[in-house]
Amino acid sequence: MKTYEHLTLYLESDRLELNNMRKDIQEKLKGMPELLSIGQVAEIFSIHQDTLRNWEKDGTLVPLRVGPRKDRKYRPQDIQSIVDKMGSKLTLPQLEAFLWKSADILRGKIDSSDYKKYIFGLLFYKRMSDVWDEEYESVMKEYNDKTIAGADYNHRFQVPKDCRWEAITEQAESIGQKLNDIFEKLANANSPKLDKIFDDLDFSNRDRFPNETLQRLINHFSQYNFGNTYISSDLLGDAYEYLIKQFAADAGKKGGEFYTPREVEKVIVGILKPHQKDHIYDPTAGSGGFLLEAYDYLKQKSGEKIAKTLYLYGQELNISTFAIAKINMFLHGLDSADIRRGDTIANPQFLTQNGNLQTFDICVANPPYSIKDWEYEIFKNDKYGRVEDFDAPPDKNADFAFVLHIIKSMNQNGRAGIVLPHGVLFRGGAEGRIREQLVKKDLIEAIIALPEKLFYGTKIPAIILVLNNNKDTEHKGKMLIVNAEMDFEIDKKQNRLRLADIQKIVNAFENFKSLPRYAEIVVNSDIEKNDYCLDIKRYVDSSHIQAEINVDILDIEIQDLEKKISSTRSQISSLIKERSAKGKWKEIPLNEVLFEHKMVSTGSEEVHSVSVKKGVINQIEHLGRSYAAKDTSNYKLVNPGDIIYTKSPTGDFPYGIIKQSKITKNAIVSPLYGVFHPKNKYLGIILDAYFESDVNTNNYLQTIVSKGAKNTINISNTKFLAKSLYLPITEEEQKELAEILEMLKKEETLHNKLVEDYELRRKGLIQNLFGGGKK
Repeated sequence: MKTYEHLTLYLESDRLELNNMRKDIQEKLKGMPELLSIGQVAEIFSIHQDTLRNWEKDGTLVPLRVGPRKDRKYRPQDIQSIVDKMGSKLTLPQLEAFLWKSADILRGKIDSSDYKKYIFGLLFYKRMSDVWDEEYESVMKEYNDKTIAGADYNHRFQVPKDCRWEAITEQAESIGQKLNDIFEKLANANSPKLDKIFDDLDFSNRDRFPNETLQRLINHFSQYNFGNTYISSDLLGDAYEYLIKQFAADAGKKGGEFYTPREVEKVIVGILKPHQKDHIYDPTAGSGGFLLEAYDYLKQKSGEKIAKTLYLYGQELNISTFAIAKINMFLHGLDSADIRRGDTIANPQFLTQNGNLQTFDICVANPPYSIKDWEYEIFKNDKYGRVEDFDAPPDKNADFAFVLHIIKSMNQNGRAGIVLPHGVLFRGGAEGRIREQLVKKDLIEAIIALPEKLFYGTKIPAIILVLNNNKDTEHKGKMLIVNAEMDFEIDKKQNRLRLADIQKIVNAFENFKSLPRYAEIVVNSDIEKNDYCLDIKRYVDSSHIQAEINVDILDIEIQDLEKKISSTRSQISSLIKERSAKGKWKEIPLNEVLFEHKMVSTGSEEVHSVSVKKGVINQIEHLGRSYAAKDTSNYKLVNPGDIIYTKSPTGDFPYGIIKQSKITKNAIVSPLYGVFHPKNKYLGIILDAYFESDVNTNNYLQTIVSKGAKNTINISNTKFLAKSLYLPITEEEQKELAEILEMLKKEETLHNKLVEDYELRRKGLIQNLFGGGKK
């Protein structure tokens, strides 16, 4: 038998020639010499040479080193190791770790709240291409006809030849533009199925996506086969959900915009209990977690075939989050899920032929809390009847706008579970009147208070509002109020509902009985006596019950934090010592390192506005809706990392505020602001740190400030830029100083977290000493 014939048989018998092999490996191996160069192996398997070098580093490959230059030579056993590597099936933990590592490649180059969409886009592209190859090979085996094998009807998604994964692996230059072209072609080839999914992806910015970075990403994803043979929809879907959760944790406050903890979704779905062929709707779909939880619930209860009968609908405003939700459905094999983009309040997408709101069996939602800037006028004069028999919500808070939209979206037997802030239970005015109307219509079936710190980026506890258009007879005229605030587990950065906590809530709803210090059946007439206030603690007070603090978990985290702080301090000391040995500084006018950003908005961009309060630049999402000023055409554009100057004085900053923009996408500010672009990102970090001090800011500005009419503060941009600062001279030294400043911030963050943990640990130990408060 020839050298590679046994490998050909091996490939055929185990179907490893599919997808990741892409090219006919058997043909490539015929006539090849005993030893292959790294270039030959890379070409045979259509992978980059760096991928082979990485596998050598982790011990997967041990090629021979031949000649004076120690050239790599790959033997038949090395080729078989590559086949095993590329064709092997991953476990869920392995797949999760592999996908999260792809994020590490971008970390530091792109803001953590932004790079998720690029990772998700590449993952979906790789899956599409590998599945297409797999489908093609399967049909070829059966019919041996290339025309039939390539026919559209034999493929779940259409992947044109110049869009297959091998096309991007062969691209050496302008990889970002090539990816943009591929995504555009994929969207067109699969319209309307993939419409708008890739609209927010732009790989062509070389500052954000240098060729070498994209090459690393492509190499990383090339390591494994993402076809159905190796990674099932369930496995890939679970790994994708893991990624979403990790990105949410990484993004902090912004993570809550696209991710609801799965435990909260389990509570709501467990209460609503989807049935076969139910129509389920989420008007603020986020990443689609509620819809997937409904599917998983019915799948576990009745099997996949029954679960597939569910009709899933969702609407999402944010374009990146919309794409995440769509991909989430596709990767879970739920192609029929109908996810649409748009503002649910201003432009609901699910309408009947008569132009009315479509109605559903189940509605689920975790809307954005207490939005102040929303389409109040449109909703107040609503053509869909959402304010029929109800007061209009207040113009500065949209919480009840989402509630009223959901009520109108429930069919005659419809049920709903909505996550909301506590304020909806007791705020007065229009909200109090809406609450009264809800009680009088007997729509509220239950209210459940959740523990604090369940949601990413906020410590605020939330409630679940359960609505029902057709209550059971024994539930009519009353509601169940549950105080589940004290049942949770402390899990590092945030709290978590345990399985027992979830089941306790669901059981309380199913039994619909009062439980001491936990649940209370309240008749509507009693609520009327309380002026329709639904504040949980007015009906169920669990304040004397202490949440259990897991000291063991805290001890582990404290040890980890102390190690990180020690390591960070060592790095800071080392960096400072290195800097002092060679650093050269001089006085540099700001106009040599900052450039005035004079670009203005056309008024048509989908951008974000920025406000400056108490020295901190905040991002306020408007997403094309009305701004503080009706005409923003003369507003200045702000890019991430720009330096913004405002003349608005505060107590600590009597002459104004200078801060670096922490936004993640283009923004706009009033023309009264000064906007300056740093010569490089390191100078942005340095200047932000310098002006963080009120002393530095005031000392810098007080010499150039003048008083205008009525004692208003005037500082011209020319004077602002003409002042000098003592700064490192070279970009390399600026980079080193920026690294030190970033490390100092990291040390402060770690220390603050350590103080929090020690305080919590003290409370936990005292709790344990006294029996956890139990009698």
